[in-house]
Amino acid sequence: MQKPVVGSVSVDIPGNPSKHIDRPLAGWEVLGEVTDHVGTGALVRETGCGIYARANRYTITSLPQEEVRAAMEKAVTKTGREE
Repeated sequence: MQKPVVGSVSVDIPGNPSKHIDRPLAGWEVLGEVTDHVGTGALVRETGCGIYARANRYTITSLPQEEVRAAMEKAVTKTGREE
């Protein structure tokens, strides 16, 4: 599947987030893979307030929220699925 790109963020749904995290993250929902200017990781969303972030093994890094939402919208359009 082609990765929808918006600004410096691209998402791949469902992608392969298990390459980047090896266990469930309490309080976070795993959505797919994300790539930004820093690198690639699991695309996760905090279940309480809905903040999108990139998770890699032991770190969670916030992402540009508007860019992620726009890339997610394009990913949903391409896959025909709603996340």
